[in-house]
Amino acid sequence: MQIRSESPQTPPGQAVVLRGHHLLCQFGFRGYGYSPAFVENMRNILAFLREHPETMVECVDGPDSLCAAYPAEEPNHCLEPSVIARDRAVLSQLATTAGTRQPWARLVEAAAHAYVAEDLTTLCATCEWLPLGYCQMGLKQFKAGKHSRSAPP
Repeated sequence: MQIRSESPQTPPGQAVVLRGHHLLCQFGFRGYGYSPAFVENMRNILAFLREHPETMVECVDGPDSLCAAYPAEEPNHCLEPSVIARDRAVLSQLATTAGTRQPWARLVEAAAHAYVAEDLTTLCATCEWLPLGYCQMGLKQFKAGKHSRSAPP
């Protein structure tokens, strides 16, 4: 499986490619990541999507536009079965499948509607970022109308 990398400035008719579980990670992004390049890539993509909520997103159950900036020197977890299973679980919960394209705003609202913060404890049990609690807090804030829909930090 190849990582597909698109510029955040996606040309009309093309979609930003995001894996299922990254639809949940976006609630908790606080400017931390695997490397400065990864953080910058995620910040840029999320800022673009939040500024252009009508942008089409192609859902995948594997590496995506965010994974494209994963550090080459780190052990790559993007293809691990548990991570792909998490993608598929999220897509299933959102009643969609890999290859589906939907507007960013619709996917974010669907993810916020489909999950409560406590769900992430089980779904994301193997995620190294889970103990920080950012995703759970961000999801709660989004549901309360307090989560920033603008550019991430």
